[in-house]
Amino acid sequence: MDETRINLFKQVIETDPDDPMLHYSLGLEYAKGEMHQDAVDSFREALKCKEDYSAAYLELGKSLAASGQTEESVNLLKKGIAVADGLKDMQPLREMQGLLEQITGEKTCSGS
Repeated sequence: MDETRINLFKQVIETDPDDPMLHYSLGLEYAKGEMHQDAVDSFREALKCKEDYSAAYLELGKSLAASGQTEESVNLLKKGIAVADGLKDMQPLREMQGLLEQITGEKTCSGS
């Protein structure tokens, strides 16, 4: 984890709180440092700014799982898979399906 980068993202977010990429990037920094709840909070903020942000669903699902919030992770990943499938956003879709399979042990498939 890079405290300098985290502080920089926080400062920039103060000037542009509606930028989902800033919240997402801050969440990634927290996730790198295994600060899972802070990462969860940042990814949730990214999704508040942009409800169809597939990559944020993926990373939020990872952080929820890493923090032991398995049921919430499963529910979130299912929603994220539907969003990514609707957008034809294949990379996050596949990664979320794989993560969901790891967590539940069940094979997933999309409508595509």
